[in-house]
Parts: sequence; structure tokens; C-alpha cells
Amino acid sequence: MHVRGRPGAHLVIPVDRGASPPLEVLLAAAQIALIQAGVAEGAKAEVQYTRIKHVRSIPGDAGGRVALHEEKVLHVTRERAALADWVRQE
Repeated sequence: MHVRGRPGAHLVIPVDRGASPPLEVLLAAAQIALIQAGVAEGAKAEVQYTRIKHVRSIPGDAGGRVALHEEKVLHVTRERAALADWVRQE
């Protein structure tokens, strides 16, 4: 998962083989990606995601860019309250 067209972190959501993450997990991870990419509160951005087997590094690219195949896109608005219910469990 990554914010399209912006520098920032790539997020990996662990799921069982053949499973898909729940939409609420995808949306929370998208908010984290928006934060890491420096997207302003209230701004909209596209967050792209795919299975890790469809992520390939770009040969000769020293910038850490990757190419995604079979990607899906979430159109997300950066909202502070979107992560309010997510608390890290230790």
C-alpha cells in the first residue's frame, strides 16, 4: 500500500494466504500511508495497493520506486478522527 505519486512509506498488511484484509483495515492503513506521505488534513489522495507478489522493484532505480501490477486504488480523504478507534495492543 502506498500513496500514488508521492514519496512515503510502503505499508504491508499481513493476511492469511488467499485472504483479503477487511475494508476497515485497508482504510486505517490508508490513513497511515497518508500521514507518512505528508498529506494535509482534509486533502484527498489515491492510495494504491496490491498483493506483495505483484510488487516489483524498478531495475536501475536507486530511489526505491516500485512497479505494481493488478493494483487497486482507494480514494481517501486524510481525516484525523479516522484512526481514533485504533489502539496498539501489546
